[in-house]
Amino acid sequence: MRSRAFLIVLILLWIAGTPGLGVDTRTSASVALGAIYGVAFLVAIVALAATWWRPLAVPALTIIVGASAVLLAAADLAGFTNAIRPSSFLAALEIAVAIVGVALVWSGLRARSAFA
Repeated sequence: MRSRAFLIVLILLWIAGTPGLGVDTRTSASVALGAIYGVAFLVAIVALAATWWRPLAVPALTIIVGASAVLLAAADLAGFTNAIRPSSFLAALEIAVAIVGVALVWSGLRARSAFA
């Protein structure tokens, strides 16, 4: 249940940070970067769906989603994903994504130890 809430918050934060949909006004010409973000978003959607239908797969999926959220947020804050650094509001959004990502990893690790 906790993982489901973290996944919903992460998906909403990612939507809020998507160029054209949310607060991010930067443009990126990198197709590969868009594919990486798209795959991470898709895995988050799959993990959210798994919370209802495949609860045994949720711990592994939440660890993967959380780790990718932290890595993508850190890469954006460091300026690796775009030539233009994020604005202060977008940086705060990325920090929130990283915090939720850490919470997902923690939740997934706790759930894995409960099944062991």
